[in-house]
Amino acid sequence: MAAVRAEWPRILASAALAVPGYNLALYYGQQHGVPAPIASLTTALLPLFVMLLAAAFLGERLTRRRLLGFAVAAAGMVVVALARRDQAARAYALAIGVTILAPLSWSIFSVLSKRPSRQVGPLLWTYLTVLIGSAMLLPLVPHAWPQWRRLDLPGWGALVYLSIPCTVIGFAVWAWLLKHLPASSVGFTVFLNPPLTTLSKLALAALFPATFVFAVKAQEFAGGGLALLGLLLAVTKGRAAPGYGSGTTKSGR
Repeated sequence: MAAVRAEWPRILASAALAVPGYNLALYYGQQHGVPAPIASLTTALLPLFVMLLAAAFLGERLTRRRLLGFAVAAAGMVVVALARRDQAARAYALAIGVTILAPLSWSIFSVLSKRPSRQVGPLLWTYLTVLIGSAMLLPLVPHAWPQWRRLDLPGWGALVYLSIPCTVIGFAVWAWLLKHLPASSVGFTVFLNPPLTTLSKLALAALFPATFVFAVKAQEFAGGGLALLGLLLAVTKGRAAPGYGSGTTKSGR
């Protein structure tokens, strides 16, 4: 297909960002002590990253209120990163910083995918990026194989669940939304991640206390609330200043 051949550089970049970039950053953070609710909260920064990138490269509108929301949310992430004041505080802050690279990678992927998702089609675009991005991880298989061999049946079930519904189907839905909606609007759909992850972790910790441990500090909750306040500022409509953040986009749409 001519459209696919024309988009190969973008396909390679998108595959690298969506699979190795996003997943390695996210799971590095979780492996190094970032609780799942906090990790999901960092992914909620994705709408703000997409908003800034879409304004810079897609001509979508950027307002003062959205910029303020980004600043408040970033401050919330700083509060979360400073929540651990023990000897591992620096390592925890580093883990938070690496985890934030996950939504940044996904945001760049989303902006890169806006045009080709229309020309190539969302399903084909998803399969190409997932397949090529997964192939980029093949050199890590020998390192991961001993851990895979130790997985029990629930572990393999979780791996399949993360691979098929969460990745293949989730990517396809995301690409379909990018085809039909502004990138900045699609980015806001991740707002449900933090509350759903927190509730899921609470439920799993109550049902399977030997497997799941729910441990989030009060300061992390406070920083998370500040980050969500920033997101709320970014998505709610304020009174726009005359001549600023209103009217059409750069492209005239």
